[in-house]
This record gives sequence, structure tokens and C-alpha cells, in this order.
Amino acid sequence: MIRLIHDTDTAQDDAFALMIGLRHPETRVEAVTINYGNIEFDQMVKNALYTIEVADLDYKVPVYKGCRLPLIVPHDDSSYVHGKDGFGDVGFPDPQQQPESEHAVDALIRIINENPGEISIVAQAPLTNIATAVSMDRSLPEKVKHLYIMGGQSPYGPGNVTAAAEANFWHDPEAAKLVLQAGFKITILTWDLTMRQGRLSRKQLKEIEDLKTPQSEFFTKANAGGCGLFIGHYRLKPLDDAPQSLNHRT
Repeated sequence: MIRLIHDTDTAQDDAFALMIGLRHPETRVEAVTINYGNIEFDQMVKNALYTIEVADLDYKVPVYKGCRLPLIVPHDDSSYVHGKDGFGDVGFPDPQQQPESEHAVDALIRIINENPGEISIVAQAPLTNIATAVSMDRSLPEKVKHLYIMGGQSPYGPGNVTAAAEANFWHDPEAAKLVLQAGFKITILTWDLTMRQGRLSRKQLKEIEDLKTPQSEFFTKANAGGCGLFIGHYRLKPLDDAPQSLNHRT
């Protein structure tokens, strides 16, 4: 069993990665920590809680509110891409579960120290929460089993904020530098890699829609307005058989 913490700025793409973690038979999500990023902060908290609710688990997944601002750079978000609610303004109901009172950074430190070598982190937001946790406890990197980061951009493809920059690293480059130098066992999934490997065809999207489960209906509704492919400010015209992107910024 793979034990996970999802550190997220929950919009469409992050929500469905979280859904995979919640529903996969070989993973257990121990906690979700919210980091500023895609949309208004408290809406991201609601989105994580609603995603957990839709997943319909037999155990509780606590959600912790974390850093609302980057370490140094000015705050920015991606609501113009994901909609104000992060799900294309579909209007999902408020979740019933409430977030925990403990701060996400404190929760990260506590959970990792209580389970040394057992917890992997899926980091899909700017790395402010993780950088702050490392700054408070420098022993964390050696106690985390593995850190998976969706962030950065290779030299061979365009970014999704500028010609060269990916959003998560761009939103808080100081946090990214601190985390990358802290000593974690890291796998980085860059923006261009996700665009090549993390996209679904129209046929695959239709197969998900046809499942007619609460989870597939959630996926389909939240992605209804976001399946066109955008890279930075350039739009690529999709073909009927071309893969369709599930995200713009992550």
C-alpha cells in the first residue's frame, strides 16, 4: 500500500489526480494539504473536500489549509483558465466535511515524523508548504519516502506562463529552489512531459463520460469547458482524434 499526502491548489487537473489517489486500490491518501495557487484559496479547500466527498471512501481524509501567499514574489492565480471555482464555474455544491484546524505545514511535519520512511508526497502546487515545512524541520527530507513534483519545464518545450516558465515553479521560485536543494528523493514531472503523457483523446473522454458513475460525472462536468489545449498565450486547434488537454496551469 502506497501512503500519500497530496499537496495541491485544487483545480480540475489536481482534483482528478487526487481522485486517482483516493480510488486506486494500492494507495491510501493520509492527508490533503492546500497551497495557494490556481484560484481563491478557500475555494481550493472546498474543491479538495468536495473531491473527497465524490470519491465516496470508507475512511476520512483530513484536509489542512496551508500557505496563502508565496515566500517572496507577488501573488497571482489562474482563475481566468480554470474559472472562479476551479471547475469551469459548474456550480458544484459545498462539501459537508470541514477542513482541520491544524495548519498544513504543521500537519506535514507531524505526519511525516510519526511515519518516517512511509509517506510519499504528491506536490501539484507551488512548493511553499513543503519549503516552509523543511525550513521548520530540516530532517524532513530524509523521512519522506519520495517526493513527486509536477513542476518545471524542460528546455525543449514552451512553458504555460511564459515562453520558458511553468506555473508552479513560476509562482514561487524561491520555494522550488529550497525544496530541490533540501535532500528529498525527488521525481519531477515537467509541464511538457504532462502534455505528452497526461492527456486524453476524445474517445477516452467519451469512455469516462459513459461510465455514468458519480466520479465520472464529476470529471466530465468539471472538464466541460477546459478540454481545449492552451500553451501560454498560444492556442492549438484540436482535431477530432487529437489528444485533449485536461489542464492549462497546474
